[in-house]
Amino acid sequence: VASLSGEVKHTFKKPTDWVLTNRFSPDGLLVATGDRFGGLFVCETESGELFWNLRGHTGPVHGVAWDSDQETLLSAGADGKIRVWNMHHGELTAQWDALVGGILTLGRSKGLTVAAGRSGKITAWRSPVAMVAEFQTDEQIENVELLPNLDRMVASDASGKIHLLSLPDLKPISVVTLPKQERVMEELVSWSGQGLDLDQMLGK
Repeated sequence: VASLSGEVKHTFKKPTDWVLTNRFSPDGLLVATGDRFGGLFVCETESGELFWNLRGHTGPVHGVAWDSDQETLLSAGADGKIRVWNMHHGELTAQWDALVGGILTLGRSKGLTVAAGRSGKITAWRSPVAMVAEFQTDEQIENVELLPNLDRMVASDASGKIHLLSLPDLKPISVVTLPKQERVMEELVSWSGQGLDLDQMLGK
């Protein structure tokens, strides 16, 4: 963990293998990290101490997402399942198959969970038994970002396409392709004019 000045404050001892995903809690007090061998660790950002070692994944953990209540962490990975963890007790409270095959990316906002990955399929869930929408692309999905205040989400795939979809129904709105093609930047700027953050869309 580094400060805004770039000074290293803590170097976490966990995980001990390739880090595949990490995300700060909304209040910045905790950071969750997933690794290649199924490790899922939550650490305190101020002290650098391990907060929870969450056991249950049997393969690489590619996605973590915090609920807005900061008391719930979601994780997902190669086994295709979404897991929900209670941060008060470090306990698994729910898990379900996201129906997308191996999961590479996970998003959560305002009670909506979105998962996607190797199959190119994206699914949106209100609960483990309530899938509200699905969307199929031709390439595996590398990253999703939810923009709930705009009822939009962005998904980037392995071919360089960036998909703009509506929430929660995952209806396609627009798509652009990188590297830069004619009118791509004009299209991205038009998205920005709708209030979308270009850096967030491009994963910067």
